[in-house]
Amino acid sequence: MAYLHQAIEKDPADPLAYAGLAGGYNIIGHGPAPSPDALPRAKAAALKALELDETLAEAHAALAEVKLYYDWDWAGAEQAFQRALELNPNLAEAHGHYAWYLVLLGRLDEALAETKRARELDPLAPIYSAWLGQQYGFAGQYDEAIDEVRKSLELNPDFPMGLYALGSIYAAKGMYEEAIAVHQKAGAVDPDLGWLLGHTYALAGRRDEALNVLAELGEEYRQRNAWGVAEIYAALGEKDEGASYLILEYVPGETLAGRPALRRPAAPPELAGVDGSGPQCPDFEHGRSAIRLVTGRQAGDGVATCNQGGLARSVSD
Repeated sequence: MAYLHQAIEKDPADPLAYAGLAGGYNIIGHGPAPSPDALPRAKAAALKALELDETLAEAHAALAEVKLYYDWDWAGAEQAFQRALELNPNLAEAHGHYAWYLVLLGRLDEALAETKRARELDPLAPIYSAWLGQQYGFAGQYDEAIDEVRKSLELNPDFPMGLYALGSIYAAKGMYEEAIAVHQKAGAVDPDLGWLLGHTYALAGRRDEALNVLAELGEEYRQRNAWGVAEIYAALGEKDEGASYLILEYVPGETLAGRPALRRPAAPPELAGVDGSGPQCPDFEHGRSAIRLVTGRQAGDGVATCNQGGLARSVSD
């Protein structure tokens, strides 16, 4: 990011530098502990790049991510992805993130095709094989999912997303010992993934060990990784406690100047949708099954709970 800022200082008229900056802020904003203004900064940088060059595919792709993950502008996101791919059909990152847009709309076959194309274009990036494995997992094709995720770990044995995905798929298949071993490694490689082990212990029926993981995470971690903590409680059968980690007070149209504190209601929360309509959740593993686990409701029941950029939000289904 520092080099991108330096590039802009040296040439303020370089649209590619602004597009790169937007992409960087998108990555920061979509992580487990984002800067509260990362996605607004991504949007500003992408718009500046387009002001300088409306034909820059990377800028349209970066803006598409903002529209998807931050603005919840589903139609605008698809238009921006399609414009990026029209301008540069070989832009792997655009294919990859467009695939997640399609996942969120339930268009899994199209999503798989987009992720496969992204991997063809950038075969040495482990992320696309990990994503492909997750998407096969969503389709219930666990053997194919495991094969694909293993390809990401062949490229990088310590790739956090690959470890996350592989352990989760093992757990979905009921292979709990294998899942525990993988998620132990995931937490060692990336402490932000420490919640995974607690979740997998809970799924395996090892309640005391799951509770020990929760106790070890600490309050600061719980606030920063609310979704993961909610997943552990849900797997333990404590859905009200889990759901309480997913509630934020959200005012449509209000700019969040800082990161709001999670509101922990004393009574079981009524998860009512807020503004807009569309897909369940702008994040890679927070779809219908997770909503059902946490709330006991199907995604078609009118509400979905999401973890966007580290902030829990509710979105009408």
